[in-house]
Amino acid sequence: MTFTTSEVIYTLITARSVPILIPYLIIVLLARPLTQLFNPFSLRTPLLLHNILCVLLSTYTAVQGIRGIMDSPGIYHTAKGSPLLRHAFLVYWISKIIELMDTMFMILRHKIKQMSFLHVFHHASILILADNGYFLVPWPPIGLLMMLNSIVHIFMYTYYGLRAVQPLNEISWKRRITQLQMAQFMFGLVFCFIGYLYHDFCVYSMLYGGGLLILFSNYYYHAFIRKKSVEKQK
Repeated sequence: MTFTTSEVIYTLITARSVPILIPYLIIVLLARPLTQLFNPFSLRTPLLLHNILCVLLSTYTAVQGIRGIMDSPGIYHTAKGSPLLRHAFLVYWISKIIELMDTMFMILRHKIKQMSFLHVFHHASILILADNGYFLVPWPPIGLLMMLNSIVHIFMYTYYGLRAVQPLNEISWKRRITQLQMAQFMFGLVFCFIGYLYHDFCVYSMLYGGGLLILFSNYYYHAFIRKKSVEKQK
């Protein structure tokens, strides 16, 4: 189903998660002066528990998403999916609210440098999209992208959990997680492009995935390729 620009904007600004998102963004903007008010916390145990919870929620939504998609008329079917799929959307939306705590932990631990534009944009935007997915478009094609994102987050939060337990030890597959994230967005871009050509998908379905692919590619270049080149020169 094709949406006009005004319809897209309206659905974004009227999402039920906006009252959560606005305080989140205000805290992000005030993060640096806020850290002047207290000493950094360690939070190793809360971090570990948070990451375990995120792994469990991501696993649950991935499994339920698969079951819901299999119970739907078709992968490109743009109509409300099965009750299983709608339930997966609900848990996915709740998980995106919980994942905002990633940023709060950064502030409490004085890890302000980790709060990049990519980090904040991804958390804020995926919350609104998860909101719209559950309340407006709980369709199988959206469910497929949700399921893939949940699978990626299983590995991502497992990595974060290991770092919480062993903060001084570098984990060798950090680079692979970013590659997996980029592969996810590449798949989503191709999937939505086919949907745009043959299944009346909205053009905006490609813009978000394409934008994130660019942002993650930029991060990948600076974090792994350019950094390695600079280290060799030294």
